[in-house]
Amino acid sequence: MIKPRSWPSANPIRGYPTPRSQPRITYITPEQEAALLDESHHTFRTALRVCIRTGARFGSEFAVLAKEHVVDHGERMEWVLDAEIVKNRRRRVIRITAPDVIALARRQMK
Repeated sequence: MIKPRSWPSANPIRGYPTPRSQPRITYITPEQEAALLDESHHTFRTALRVCIRTGARFGSEFAVLAKEHVVDHGERMEWVLDAEIVKNRRRRVIRITAPDVIALARRQMK
C-alpha cells in the first residue's frame, strides 16, 4: 500500500512579498507602422491599421466587432464590447478619435 504524502501544516510562502505588476506600454513609431503596412498583404493591411490605431485585440475584439457594438457620437465613436467577448471577461469600451478609423467603421456599417 502506498502511504499518502503529508502536506506541511503551514504555507511556506505565506507572507512572501510579491512585486507589483508593471503595465506593458509599447508604441509603434510611424516608420515602424509604415514598414509593417508595406510588408503586409492588402487584405490584412486595413485590419492591422485599425488595431494599431485603436488598441483593439485582433482575434477577440476586432474580429467579432459588429454594428451593434458601435456607438457613433459624430466626431468620435465608441466600440462597446460585452464581457463574454473580451479576453479578461470585463466589459471594454474602446474610444475612437482617429478620423480615418471612424470613416472606415461608418463605411463598413452601411
